[in-house]
Amino acid sequence: MKYGNVRLFSPAALFTALTLSLSNPAIGHAQSFAMEAKVPFEFYVGKVCLPAGSYTVERAGVSGEVIRVADNQGLSVMILTNASSNAGSGVTSELVFNRYADSFFLSEVRWSDFRIARSVRTSSPERELARTAKSHRVIVAAAHSQPY
Repeated sequence: MKYGNVRLFSPAALFTALTLSLSNPAIGHAQSFAMEAKVPFEFYVGKVCLPAGSYTVERAGVSGEVIRVADNQGLSVMILTNASSNAGSGVTSELVFNRYADSFFLSEVRWSDFRIARSVRTSSPERELARTAKSHRVIVAAAHSQPY
């Protein structure tokens, strides 16, 4: 019996099955964390300017490559990030900002329970300021982190 023309899975069926299995967050990672932080200054997440206030920062997406920053009034921003080494203290979760004069840009998110942090890609407004102003790192410690 010849099996040369028989396929167990068509490419379309395989792609659909893979997409459906990866779209379930429980399959992508067993447990992730949300952190609560009070940011005392106006800041940018990418190109979006957010007011000073209390925020929840959490991983989104199958492998946590997207970070969601949200306040308690429904304002929410999602941004694509890159994995980076967690250079934090390991004791508390932290938000790291790049400061240029009076402008702050979210640069990195560090969870105390993870060896890998998430770095935010530099936005065009930040690149523009970086040409003319010196940057300083500002770290905001999270009030607490919790599994979800």
